[in-house]
Amino acid sequence: MNAPRLSRSFLLVLCAGLLIMPASRASGRSPDLLELVPSDATAVGVIHLTDLRTSPLAPTFLDETDRVAMHGEAEHFLEESGIKPGKDVDTIVFSMRSSGKIGDADAEVLIALEGRFQVKILGSALLSRGCKLQTNPKGAYYLLPEKNVSFDKEKGHPGGVMAIVDSHLILLGSESAVVSALARRSAGGSSGFSVGQGIGRELHRVKQDATAWVLVDTSKQEQLQQTAGLQEHPKHGDDSPVSGMVSAMKNIQLLVVEAGIQKEDLMFSLTGLTSDEPTRDLMEDTLHGMMAIWRLAVNEKSPEMLPVLRKFTIVKDEAGVSISGAIPMELLNKMIDERCKNHTKT
Repeated sequence: MNAPRLSRSFLLVLCAGLLIMPASRASGRSPDLLELVPSDATAVGVIHLTDLRTSPLAPTFLDETDRVAMHGEAEHFLEESGIKPGKDVDTIVFSMRSSGKIGDADAEVLIALEGRFQVKILGSALLSRGCKLQTNPKGAYYLLPEKNVSFDKEKGHPGGVMAIVDSHLILLGSESAVVSALARRSAGGSSGFSVGQGIGRELHRVKQDATAWVLVDTSKQEQLQQTAGLQEHPKHGDDSPVSGMVSAMKNIQLLVVEAGIQKEDLMFSLTGLTSDEPTRDLMEDTLHGMMAIWRLAVNEKSPEMLPVLRKFTIVKDEAGVSISGAIPMELLNKMIDERCKNHTKT
């Protein structure tokens, strides 16, 4: 199954949270959901929507969620299922397990939604839309119609499924990933990710109060570059910051991105981990170069951003290189509103 297409509201959350719940030892928030993540996942992320609902970003987030939800078939389905995404979903955990090759037919995607759901009403809404109920000793789930998922028959991608585990948990994604998660939950065990296996070994780097975070195994370089849009473009010379970052990414072993809401600011950090010292030096130089270019650009177009960018910090240590900073919520809301207006015009 290809990674599901993200709605504009979901992308808004990611942008707001990442400019983009560690395990119980790092955070007390929803640790059980991380036990569903496979230990060999190549990318894992969490978004705490409850933080956004109680933040100055709430009006923008809720308005955008409602605007996307109230559209065509999605509006009818949400009305029938009784789900209000902006109010009923508290936490999103997503993971991907892949070889990293573009077009990987065996890539597995798992999305866990924690919140409040009406099981019978949601099940009826799925059946009325042609979803088929599949029984399994570890838990039942619905096979989603092909028209509702990204499906490539030539590459043999399986269709997506949805499991309504109970009134507080929904699982979505590849059938194999959902079935495995149901089995782990039924057995009362953990995949090992939440106790430090795989990229879970870096969970300690995520702050307890993070609103959103992502861990990515960047050794899966081909897929990462396509997803992040980091492929070199002919217009960039070999000495450009973009080219430098692409070169550095080849030796980065893990990417850690997190964001948290603190009073009136959105705090964020991005860390690239690598044991290669020359790569760390290149990353540091490249980030300083990119920051200089951004400051020059905003000085003319968005001068209010200049003092914000000046406070961004770049730190290099023996493990990697980090860039961090704070963006005022008022300014972030303005930026999102303008982007949404431009998107509507186009």
